[in-house]
Amino acid sequence: MITHLLGRSCGFLTCRVNKMQSTYGKIISILHPVINTAGPVCSCRHLTSDVASQQNVIQNIFTRKEKDEHSKIIFRTDVTNPGDHEIRHEGLLYTIDRGIFRRISSDDCFNRFKIQVRTFQEACIMIRKPALEVIHAMKNFDPNLPMPKFILYGHLGVGKNMTLLQTMHYAYMNKWCIIQTPWPQQWIERYTEVSKSTHKPGRIDLPMEARAFLCQLKSQNGIVLNDYKTQYRYDWTEREATEIGTPLIELLKFGLQRVKFADDVVGALLKEIKLLASQRKIKVLVVADGINGFFGPTRMKISDKAFKDTEQAKAGTGFLPTSDLSLIDNFKRLLEPDMVNSICVATVDSNLIPKVNRTDTITPQYLLGREGFSALDPFIPIHVTNYSDKEATSMMEYYTDRQWIFKESGKTHEGRKQLMFLSNNNPRELFKVCTTM
Repeated sequence: MITHLLGRSCGFLTCRVNKMQSTYGKIISILHPVINTAGPVCSCRHLTSDVASQQNVIQNIFTRKEKDEHSKIIFRTDVTNPGDHEIRHEGLLYTIDRGIFRRISSDDCFNRFKIQVRTFQEACIMIRKPALEVIHAMKNFDPNLPMPKFILYGHLGVGKNMTLLQTMHYAYMNKWCIIQTPWPQQWIERYTEVSKSTHKPGRIDLPMEARAFLCQLKSQNGIVLNDYKTQYRYDWTEREATEIGTPLIELLKFGLQRVKFADDVVGALLKEIKLLASQRKIKVLVVADGINGFFGPTRMKISDKAFKDTEQAKAGTGFLPTSDLSLIDNFKRLLEPDMVNSICVATVDSNLIPKVNRTDTITPQYLLGREGFSALDPFIPIHVTNYSDKEATSMMEYYTDRQWIFKESGKTHEGRKQLMFLSNNNPRELFKVCTTM
């Protein structure tokens, strides 16, 4: 009886071992391709240790797969011509040739972005919807109608300047004439010296600022100005004059050499460019960052000795209006209804509003004021917002690629969600918070 029971027990144990071996064989056959791709696995005597080691292999494979998928996130495009960008490129970054960027950017514009260019050793910007809308209008506008005006507005740091840069890049690549004004405070507050206008009594010239504007005009439009000649005669002194048929580039060089007449040369060049546009010979892009700063008072006190003979000084005290500056007056002439075959792209900035009058309002109507609104009306407002989640992810991928984000905590999904939360997806703030990563 005991022998019979032992035989049955041995048979039962043998059956269980056989089932376990067959199950183990099935697991090995399933995991065999995985084991081969992951490398050799040491054989163990016990099934539990084999399964544990193979689970570690599988976990390593899935971790490696996640890293591979993460590295395949596309954040760049090889399409570097802004005229070829479409809505499918929205949220991707493209690179501007650094030589072109130096030619189209003035000394007092895109200063924050220039720091980034020096840091990353390339000029790379994101393709966003506001720029796509403006470029689409530049491709399809009617040259016979008055100049359409686009006013970019939004909170500080959302990327209005980058929209200007992308439209300027398109204009440069398509041989438009670019007329870009500097930050308004450069003309109304940080001026170097002043002088009375030789062309019109009561006007104030800024010779050094006018010379800087001419240098910028030459850098951005040297090719365009070489192809056209003056259609008017300009008398500077009893012995000096610019005859009809003089190349525009020669007129510009005269203003650089004779700084005394730089403001008047700016006026002459803008007059010639406006005429060429009306004759459909060139297309003109007028760019102004902070255009609301060109309407209202300057920081020049009428009581100063330099302005004692002006009409405003005789009328009362206070600050000179911006319309009394020759440079600003010449620029405002480009905004008149008779300007055709042209487009104006400008931004409004709350930093140009006196601190005592600042509110949370960012609309163009408030920031332009009555004078600015009347001068620009009608215009098309374009709201520039913070990054979407897709755009913020693309930008953080770019920062990781440029080693601006180098900590592992900043490369994880949770880490990036925290960066987006801390910056509220604001482009400028996102750049700042990533400096610690």
